[in-house]
Amino acid sequence: MAWMLHTTHLVRPDFSSTILQTEPRLGRPHQSDRIKRAWPTGLDAGDANLVVVSPDWSDLEATIAWLGNHPTIAQGIGDRQRELFYDGGYLSPAAEPCYWRALIRGWSRVVEPEGREWIEHKGGRWELFSLGGL
Repeated sequence: MAWMLHTTHLVRPDFSSTILQTEPRLGRPHQSDRIKRAWPTGLDAGDANLVVVSPDWSDLEATIAWLGNHPTIAQGIGDRQRELFYDGGYLSPAAEPCYWRALIRGWSRVVEPEGREWIEHKGGRWELFSLGGL
């Protein structure tokens, strides 16, 4: 969200290093200088509307696992983010699939697939998958 300069003051982040209670690998709060200027500290997960992971995604899996083990907090973060950005009009219904597509493409650059199903499947467009067509 740092690239959406007009919305940085709306984001209330919690950092993965905070919820995982680990020391950030890249310094506190383990982000670029731009992100440190926007959010010098994180919030309590109960107030956050965003979780920021390490820039190299090294703690993404552990962060997702933590959120999976704390579904009430995860649901609250998601609800607060959707209420602010989607219901608040910052993201249009048409723009949302574009952000999901970018997220999935970014994820695909760092994931290490296991099994042949990843090799054999040619893939498809996000819109078809999200509508249950794949």
